[in-house]
Amino acid sequence: METPSQPLLPQFRLYWFFVVVPIVAGVIWIIRIADQGQALAMAVTLTSVFLGFFALLSMGIFAIAYVLGTTEAYFVEDVQLPSSPFIDGRLPDQIIPPTHADGE
Repeated sequence: METPSQPLLPQFRLYWFFVVVPIVAGVIWIIRIADQGQALAMAVTLTSVFLGFFALLSMGIFAIAYVLGTTEAYFVEDVQLPSSPFIDGRLPDQIIPPTHADGE
């Protein structure tokens, strides 16, 4: 008899816990050392906090630009793109007329 699937429960593989737990332990260890006053740990902590805020700020600015770009398409009429002169299978018009080399 087959066990029915449970779609409401998230399904995690065990190896993700082996990745996440050491990362969280390292972060907690660096914060604990920084709390004791070691300069390198404080620098690492402040740098990672700065990079986190910078990533959040970048994502926010990108989201605003994306929303503005998608809403602009609704309000701006379509601009006709220039077409190729070769699109109809003939050569384009000559701007400078050809010179005759046969001595006319």
